[in-house]
Amino acid sequence: MNLAFPASRSFKLRLFAAFMQKKRESSQVKVFKMPVTTKIYFDTRNEIRKKTNDYPYKLQVYCPDPKGTKFYQTIYGATVEEDQKLSASRLSEKLQLLKTTLQDIEDKAAEAARKLNPFSFDDFVRDFIKDNPHFDQARIKFKPQVTDEKDFDFTEYYDDFPVLKETFDATTIGYVYQLIIRKKIVWGKIPTAYLYQSSFVSLRAYGGNVRFQVITDTYLKFYTEWMKKGGGGRKKENTKTTIGMYLRNLRHVFNYAATELKIINKEKCYPFGRGKYRIPSSRNVKKAFEPGIISELYAYECDPEKPWLRKAKAFWFFIYFGNGMNPLDVCNLKYKDIKDGLIIFERAKTEETLAEDPPVITVVINEDIQATIDEYGNKDKSPENYIFPVFEPGMSPLQQYKARQNFIGFINQWMSQIFKDLGYENVRAGAYEARHSAATAQILGGATLLEVQEMLGQIDPRTTKRYIDSLPITIKKAGAARVEAFKKSLENHKSA
Repeated sequence: MNLAFPASRSFKLRLFAAFMQKKRESSQVKVFKMPVTTKIYFDTRNEIRKKTNDYPYKLQVYCPDPKGTKFYQTIYGATVEEDQKLSASRLSEKLQLLKTTLQDIEDKAAEAARKLNPFSFDDFVRDFIKDNPHFDQARIKFKPQVTDEKDFDFTEYYDDFPVLKETFDATTIGYVYQLIIRKKIVWGKIPTAYLYQSSFVSLRAYGGNVRFQVITDTYLKFYTEWMKKGGGGRKKENTKTTIGMYLRNLRHVFNYAATELKIINKEKCYPFGRGKYRIPSSRNVKKAFEPGIISELYAYECDPEKPWLRKAKAFWFFIYFGNGMNPLDVCNLKYKDIKDGLIIFERAKTEETLAEDPPVITVVINEDIQATIDEYGNKDKSPENYIFPVFEPGMSPLQQYKARQNFIGFINQWMSQIFKDLGYENVRAGAYEARHSAATAQILGGATLLEVQEMLGQIDPRTTKRYIDSLPITIKKAGAARVEAFKKSLENHKSA
């Protein structure tokens, strides 16, 4: 007797759908991904280990994507003669134990690497190398996993941010300044952290680390006058831009104390706003060079015995021809950003206010840009490698900030020298002037404000609009002459 039940229509449909899904999966092209490889490496490249009079064994780990190789030193070593014997079939008890141990390390390392998806060297060290008794822990560079500000190691930052080592009363501005500076450092906002420290140092130099209630609108009025007269030990008066930046930071300190920490009442203790103190505003007019000066600069022949001049000039024009590329973006460029004769990259988030995704910028690689890459770029052109040797893998945000400042300072210093050679004294001719000059050239060439905004990767069109104010004075005079051109026709009519 047949006890089979007829399949329902819904069951048949589900069965057919499952069959088609399996067929689609089998027809897809499977992309083969090279695995991470591990092997024991007998390192005779460096000096012999003095304590044991032998050479160390290291674990070599190779990752194909992103491409990289790292070595981790074990506690084991051998002489050259002992290492050569390890391939023999019969070994002494000592060498057999060494061979077995090294093979076990290699096998377990491979298993640990396979479990990481995606693989990263930091995770591998954290999961396998750290606290592993087979490895020399003194030689292991370990980055602890930061899950909270309390886990962050500020040791590296103490010299540059001495305010971190101080203790403040919770009712004072110094207490909140310190909290904000710590947060900026954890977030990697090093330039902003420096600015907050400068703001606090200036305010403390004026009136001390005072309680919030002490700072009134009158207090800030006198502080402003003090700053204008060169307060803070400056030989010349502070600009409205500097005063404004410091006091906008102080305003944020008040807001943070009121809304986040709730240690002050904003209705009773807040010196800013309508009818109170108003932070001075200033327009940071961008400085740019007219086309004639750019031509003169491009034609300048650098002294062959001063290769630093040639290098500074090359990077200045790299920025200029690169659509006025921001110096930070130059440092961040990687070889993976080069595609079909173009450099395509996302602008670095230099401002916290950049809440949306950073703009994507496209630069056409002309012969000058290519020449700079060929001469000064890293020879290892792996996709994840930086194009220029300014940043290095593993750098902390503070190290990157200092490397970037050195890069900008190098360009600024030697470009000023070139301009002096051309007969232009006391001219700021650094990396940012190259950026501004590129934007001005686009405007003079007929580009719209929107096009220049996209070229510079700026979010706020008001920022781009300031570049119009940087038009060379000769261009402005020519514009003024065009406006009053009708006068000449009247004069000719009268003379007739």
